[in-house]
Amino acid sequence: MQGDRNPLSALVPVLAGLRSLIQALPEGRTVLALPILALACLALTACPPVTGTPPECLPHCRGADLKEAMLVEVDLEDADFREADLSEASLHQASLAGSDLWGADLSRAGLEAADLSGADLTRASLNGARLRWANLSNARLQGADLRDADMAWTNLRGAVLDDETQIADKWRLAWDLVNHGAAGKSLQGVDLSQAGLRDSNLSGADLSQADLSRAGLNGSDLSGADLSGADLTEAYLRQAVLAQATLSGATLVGADLTGARLSHANLQGAILTGADLSRARLEGADLTGADLRDATLTGATMPDGEVHE
Repeated sequence: MQGDRNPLSALVPVLAGLRSLIQALPEGRTVLALPILALACLALTACPPVTGTPPECLPHCRGADLKEAMLVEVDLEDADFREADLSEASLHQASLAGSDLWGADLSRAGLEAADLSGADLTRASLNGARLRWANLSNARLQGADLRDADMAWTNLRGAVLDDETQIADKWRLAWDLVNHGAAGKSLQGVDLSQAGLRDSNLSGADLSQADLSRAGLNGSDLSGADLSGADLTEAYLRQAVLAQATLSGATLVGADLTGARLSHANLQGAILTGADLSRARLEGADLTGADLRDATLTGATMPDGEVHE
């Protein structure tokens, strides 16, 4: 899921509004949220999706005032938004690939699942922006302000940061791991929950006691890594390589391990309840004391070499 367009991202503005409404209810009156949610479900199934309208200034929108503009799913590729005001704009699933956003104000903008690949965001303000599932691959972020930005599952592969880029330590670490790997490094106890780490090289890394809950690790190389005691609750590990990894005592509740390679991995005492191990390779793995209740094992190759039906 991480690094890919999330099919539910179009619902983000609706759900965000609902959350604010529910949080505003008096204490003890949250039961009132039930009819609100019911009406929302009816609206989402009966009404067409909301999309934005391209601004009249395209493709030359340098310095334009587009504050709070509705630009959901709009094609804005290769446009000139240099120093434009896009603060609080709705840009969910919009395409801004290759656009010039130098010095632009995107503070508190909704950019969930937006495509910003190759965009120039040098000195842009993304303070408080919502960048979940956004694609920032190969984007230029020198001197950009990403403080308080929500960067869960953001694709930062190839993005350019510098010392002046203001970004939370957690997301800078995620950027570093995606682009430079962590083979053999000590990352004991780090918080990388919901980080976009797809196809990263983490082989042999010490990630013991790390928080990797809901982290996007599809296709990553974790062979020989120490993940003992790590929290991998609902982590995305499709096609990940975990051969000879240590996962003793790790929590993998609801994790997606479809097609993962876990040959000779140490899973002693691991909690795998509700995990999806479809087509996983577990030859020679140690599952002593592992909790596999409600786990899906269809097509998985078990430690004894037998394929689970």
